[in-house]
Amino acid sequence: MKFYFTILIIYLTVISCINSFAGDTNLSAVTKAKTLSLNGLYFAGTDGIQSVLGNPSMLSYLNSGGIEVFVFDQFGQHKFENLQDEIYKSLNNDEFNFGGGIYWTFSQSFTAALSYQRSLDYKIDWPFLKFFSNDSTSSILGFIYSNELTIDAASASFAFKLNNFSVGGAAHLYYVENYVAFPRSNERWNDGLGLAAYQFNYNQDGYSYGFNLGASMQVDEKFRIGLMASSGFSTHLEGSASSIMFSQLDSASSIVKLSSTVEIPWIFGGGLFYDFTDYVKLNFDVQYNLWSGIQKTFDFSFNDQLWQQKLSMVDSLTGLKGSSFTLEFNNSLDIGVGMEYKIANVFLRTGYRFLQSPNSEASYNMIFPSVDRHRISIGISYQDNDFIFDAAVCYTIGVSKDVKRTAVQNTRGSYSSSMVTPAITIKYLL
Repeated sequence: MKFYFTILIIYLTVISCINSFAGDTNLSAVTKAKTLSLNGLYFAGTDGIQSVLGNPSMLSYLNSGGIEVFVFDQFGQHKFENLQDEIYKSLNNDEFNFGGGIYWTFSQSFTAALSYQRSLDYKIDWPFLKFFSNDSTSSILGFIYSNELTIDAASASFAFKLNNFSVGGAAHLYYVENYVAFPRSNERWNDGLGLAAYQFNYNQDGYSYGFNLGASMQVDEKFRIGLMASSGFSTHLEGSASSIMFSQLDSASSIVKLSSTVEIPWIFGGGLFYDFTDYVKLNFDVQYNLWSGIQKTFDFSFNDQLWQQKLSMVDSLTGLKGSSFTLEFNNSLDIGVGMEYKIANVFLRTGYRFLQSPNSEASYNMIFPSVDRHRISIGISYQDNDFIFDAAVCYTIGVSKDVKRTAVQNTRGSYSSSMVTPAITIKYLL
């Protein structure tokens, strides 16, 4: 019976997620259902392989081995109103994420895990329709602004426990993908050459390495402390850039080779877990992201000198340089609280988290529109002997941000967003 119930849950999960939408500009790690419901950090609590990307020392508090799979999706919208009162809204895009892993408690003091899961999923798409006119003709052209950065992690992790103290580590192989799209105006259109503007698309990927370290202490029967550090890393990306602009106007290639480097910062965090009663558990967590320590510009190199030269100039339509994007990020702070209430085999959970955007006024544009956010989450879990089913959903409210000093003049204005995120995790204890 339990087997058929599990199959039914998996089927309903897949069907519901295929019909949901995604598109988030949150630069924090993707989280599983239980952790998501308790604020999305949960550094002193146990949630299976979630600890691999957070505090790996928490693996030592798992009582047995286990296999788990999860699905994660999100849907919402971003809004931008510029100084000319023109309003833009981002698309809703389908982005279905899944992963899983296995962990095993070899003894009371040693636990290890293998997993594959998404570490970061940043995505934004804006449709862009522009009317162009001059003395002799007019034109309406459609384009898209897009910035998608995904990082998947294949991880091996472990945890040692000695009395009330635990330490853990995780080594990650990262696969990084980046897709950028934007329009660019043609100044020669006024002379009757080509279209008024053209679409540009960049596709790149690459591999990198990183690690997480964690420590925790069970202070007494009810109170536990957890600390973590996630290493920053730099990834060399290679791929292609495409546009017909230079082939039509300068007889150059429409597809050229492209390379760049993307950096992810060091992250430090800590949490408190308090077993208030037999039925109520509380957690408090904080995370500090060192975004100010990464590259200040996202630079692109082309194997064609004409592309490099033309795209090094600021475009009058978008205000962007096609060869370099501003990344004047600030360090950011996340703070969250969570509560769990147990009723027989059912666990009810809720949480709140404040996510500070790393954007400074200089870096805001339609490629990097992230704002500060308030996130409210709820979740439910059912455990029947060796089977655990976790489900969660959170609603994220963006704090409207008025930007007047961004480096890209054309994208000065007001930014806001809202987001709904569902997640489901299924675990089977061995």
